[in-house]
Amino acid sequence: MSNTSAPTNHPPTLGDVIDNPFISLKHVNPIEWPLDIFQRVVPRDHQGFPVLPRDKNPPEGFIPDEPIEDSSYEENNIHRLIAEFDEDPTNTGFFRTKIPDLLHRVTIWLQSAKGISLQAGGINSAIALLIGRQQWELVTVSGRHILGKDIYRYTNAISRFTWREAHYLPPGVRQVERFDYPPQDDATLDPLDLAVLIAMAQWQKRLGVRANEFTAHLMYPNSTLKELFVLTATIPSQTLEAIEKEDAKMPPMRVQLGRVSLFVDVQKPLQYNPLAKVLAALIDHIVEIAGTVVREPESASATECG
Repeated sequence: MSNTSAPTNHPPTLGDVIDNPFISLKHVNPIEWPLDIFQRVVPRDHQGFPVLPRDKNPPEGFIPDEPIEDSSYEENNIHRLIAEFDEDPTNTGFFRTKIPDLLHRVTIWLQSAKGISLQAGGINSAIALLIGRQQWELVTVSGRHILGKDIYRYTNAISRFTWREAHYLPPGVRQVERFDYPPQDDATLDPLDLAVLIAMAQWQKRLGVRANEFTAHLMYPNSTLKELFVLTATIPSQTLEAIEKEDAKMPPMRVQLGRVSLFVDVQKPLQYNPLAKVLAALIDHIVEIAGTVVREPESASATECG
């Protein structure tokens, strides 16, 4: 059974394998992964070009017209945050810092509106990536989980910058300061994001999810802060095994980049908001795979950092 929630494009045919690029990277910190790593892990089309769909519409989930549980408190929380934005719409710095809060509040509202009673909460910002026997600690900004399984993780340019720069700090220096926001090339996928997606899939597997493939979602804002990128990776279980066991070949991953508006019109029902619909789909996905768990999860210390 697949746990894929997002539509896929040009999936590899049964038996397709590619060279495992992580064998040569097992001792390389993900901050130093090559810029073409995304192209090296996805299938190729009949002309030999990497299949890496961009600007696709992210999946949209179901939101009942009438909330299953009283969600008025959560909805008012969203409206209060939007009112803060509206007080100074030119303050992009403030909006940038509040995007994680917006996602958080919409997700909590969805859990009530959809009547989801499963245990949920915020995530540990750190997560571990295993390449062979090497473990790397990765860091994101925020995210939400249900039963320990990430609905999404959120990152941005300043998080990536801090992550990279911290690696090169001299001994004893533990803080990175930057007074301007780092530039972001929206046309380029960051190798750090692939590392996070693989780590998220590995964590699902270690939590006992039974599936032939694992789907993970990482979100980050575009350079104008008008839209949210939704980067989705669907990774076969055999690929995760190949990465950890250092097999020479592995099935390719499927990766696609979607985008959704960050605008929330408080004059319209949240049920019709594109961002809410996308988050609803990610919640539906996690609720679905929660039913596939067949064993006790491994110790969190083996996979989560922090």
